Amino acid sequence: MDLSDKIRNYIDRIIEEKFQDIKVSREDYDRLNKNINKLSEIVSELAEAQKRTEQRLDKLTETVNSLAEAQKRTEQRLDKLTETVNSLAEAQKRTEQRLNELAEAQKRTEQRLNELAEAQKRTEDSLNNLAKTVKNLSISVGKLGDIIGYGLEDIARLMLPTWLNKHENIEIEELTPTFIQIEDKEFEINLAGFGKRNGEDVLVIGECKSRIYSNDVKKFSQIIEKVKEKYPDKEIIPFLFGYLLHPQAQIDAKINNIRLIATYSR
Repeated sequence: MDLSDKIRNYIDRIIEEKFQDIKVSREDYDRLNKNINKLSEIVSELAEAQKRTEQRLDKLTETVNSLAEAQKRTEQRLDKLTETVNSLAEAQKRTEQRLNELAEAQKRTEQRLNELAEAQKRTEDSLNNLAKTVKNLSISVGKLGDIIGYGLEDIARLMLPTWLNKHENIEIEELTPTFIQIEDKEFEINLAGFGKRNGEDVLVIGECKSRIYSNDVKKFSQIIEKVKEKYPDKEIIPFLFGYLLHPQAQIDAKINNIRLIATYSR
């Protein structure tokens, strides 16, 4: 039984009780019945309003439930977002730590580069000093070579006339330093002189070096070829004179018909 039926029954009961207590006229009865009908209509309207209210409450309940589900999903998403933010914060922290480490490494690298630059500067200074020393040493060695060369020339001037007479049957009085102009170049010759062998003129020409190597023989042979062109009617007797004769130099000298004479030769 709904609310309207309860109200109707309640009203009917009241009316019956009242009819028992009083005597109602026909006109009053009609008026009362009319009021009852209006009241019934009002109750029906209230029942319809109650029904609509319940329907709205049902919809509202559905809406609230939907909102609750949406809130739940939102909270879940917020939880995931919180986890993501926390992960990003940890990653940012690690990144900052790594950047700090890189900054320290960069600082150490710059310090190392500065140290290397200083070391390079010291090395360059040392090399410059060494270059100066080598240059001075080269000058000293050159002067010493000149001294030794002149010493060799003196020894050669004394020794070679006898050696040439003994080994080459050449009679020569003196060997002296000279210059020979060949084409557009002038060559300084340590020792040169004209002599005779078997009544024929020969030109003895030579160089003095403390150590004689294969390269010395090859260079001297090129000069001799030019001398031969300048004196085509003379027999050329070339020689190299020194303290030490390299074995390969001796081989190359034989090939080029150059005499190698050591200070210890007899």
